[in-house]
Amino acid sequence: MKKINKNTFALCVPLTAPNMDDLILDHQKALRHHPDFIEWRRDAIHGPIDDVAVLRTLRERAPGTGIIYTYRSPAEGGLTPTDDQTRLAAVKTVLASGLCDYIDTESSNSDTYLDEIDRAKQNTKTGLILSYHHFQKTPEPSELSALLEKMDSRSPDVIKIALTAARPDDVRRAASVVLPFSERTDKPIIFTMMREGGAVVRAVPELFGGSVTFAAPEKASAPGQLAPSEIQTIRHLLHAEDAPEQPTPAPEDHPRQNIALIGYMGTGKTTVSRLLSQRTGMPFIDTDERVEALAGKTINDIFEQDGEAAFRLLEHIVLRDALKTKGQIIATGGGIVLREDNRGLLKNNAFTVHLTASPDVIAKRLADDTTRPLLSKAADLRAKIQTMLDERQPFYSGFPLTVNTDNRSAEDIAEQILDAYHHKENN
Repeated sequence: MKKINKNTFALCVPLTAPNMDDLILDHQKALRHHPDFIEWRRDAIHGPIDDVAVLRTLRERAPGTGIIYTYRSPAEGGLTPTDDQTRLAAVKTVLASGLCDYIDTESSNSDTYLDEIDRAKQNTKTGLILSYHHFQKTPEPSELSALLEKMDSRSPDVIKIALTAARPDDVRRAASVVLPFSERTDKPIIFTMMREGGAVVRAVPELFGGSVTFAAPEKASAPGQLAPSEIQTIRHLLHAEDAPEQPTPAPEDHPRQNIALIGYMGTGKTTVSRLLSQRTGMPFIDTDERVEALAGKTINDIFEQDGEAAFRLLEHIVLRDALKTKGQIIATGGGIVLREDNRGLLKNNAFTVHLTASPDVIAKRLADDTTRPLLSKAADLRAKIQTMLDERQPFYSGFPLTVNTDNRSAEDIAEQILDAYHHKENN
């Protein structure tokens, strides 16, 4: 279970798509912002849907990202009509599945409704976020204080308070209650202020006793909701956050730096990487294999069903995560250098070697390979390879070592790479 930590900033991106196809597309877009949590607004779905199957899909596509399941009635700000029994049955099913980290339930529900959820939650690892939303105003401090104490008495795992900054002093008034309350309780607090006046609370909730902030890349799910990039900008300006997320270069005295191989398809990256792993004892990682494991489908299927953009996003996520660990041999996909952020990650976090080969040699090696979606429909394989090599050549420049693999054994190539690698480590 991924936890919401007290007074610790975390980014959550809501998913408010009305159907499964749009939901998966929005999920892919959300992952580009590296959220800590995804909130599935179940109340946004039009028509019946298998909640467990949806959650399983979201979990498989991003196993390291927390999931919050929210199913609100229209009176609570829900996006489609529903009734309490339907919602309660869905929540119970989700709790039994164990596929989400938290469920979000409004405190305005009846005691009977909330007691049913408490009973269903027993013996599960899923946490309960008990919420209060006011879409018109910020209550008076005494009223807000009593509300928080009442919510706390039900012993939820997280308390969420979402108010509306309707007046210039609403942020100050709300924070004067929420911050002291946060100091008294051991529970994490999600504190957010809606409308434009609440932007500072959304950007740095931890300064006001809160933790998670909700940010929408495109369509906001609440008034005044910011985009992830806007939150990041504000946090940088306030020095609440360092540089954008990116693995830092290994210290000079780190025991072993990663070795990463880049290059066009068929240049020998996987073969040479496996040999380097055998010789050094360093673990071997193939980014293509990890993308397939993350997506639960082959690369060909990803290209056909989701498109190249979806594949490139998954590829970036896999590379970013792989480079958080040092001392590995990493074989990358041929197009991984097309993204500038990937090139930066490789230059800063690995001894990166560019393997090359002539178009004729590559065409010969790939002649019977049906697993390359960008080449599978080429009428003239060699011409297609030449065109792609010309297009990608600028992206392969700037790395420490280039090795031509034409008519050379994997053993010879590995030896050259290790000689250069050890020379760099010793100087």
